[in-house]
Amino acid sequence: MTMAIYQHTRHVQARHLKQFETEHRRAYGEAITVLIGGIWREVFEVWADGENPASLFGEDAEYTKVITDALDYASACWVLVRHVVEEKSTPFEVADAVHRFRTCELVEVQVPDHAPLATSELNLFNEQQVGDALNRAADDILDAVGAGDQGLRDAMNLITNAAVAYLTGRAQNLRHVVEQGYEADYPTVLSWIKEANR
Repeated sequence: MTMAIYQHTRHVQARHLKQFETEHRRAYGEAITVLIGGIWREVFEVWADGENPASLFGEDAEYTKVITDALDYASACWVLVRHVVEEKSTPFEVADAVHRFRTCELVEVQVPDHAPLATSELNLFNEQQVGDALNRAADDILDAVGAGDQGLRDAMNLITNAAVAYLTGRAQNLRHVVEQGYEADYPTVLSWIKEANR
């Protein structure tokens, strides 16, 4: 497998990954590479709700059943990626596997540095840009209402932290957000926010 040299990454929301993959192949003539389980994987196909894998593999193929079953299970919530498994591949046979992303997840994608990325209909932002925009919006709102250092400010900070954690898949609920990003425990953080209701 011959691939371009990549030095940059960016995040694409999984619900847009199919369009991203299509535009990338059109622009560069090669597969996209995504981060799965801490390993960069070259992608064969991306499957989303409503697509029929039989058109590629045939009605009786193993992957038709695997992908169809996975898409049938809460299909609107998932995007499937069939990718290369290099550590199991040989010079004579390429091993592959299927991975499922939640549509709301941000998928980290490698970007070739020899040309700008084709994004004709997508606005793509990395994690830092999303976090900065949320923090700026929170600060503007807090300044506009003259908020103090506690209560409402704590609530807005938790909202911005939770939004980024949910988008990147690092946390599945508010308790996880607090456990990963705060020195104080969950009840204590909530007690700060409750000050805004007094």
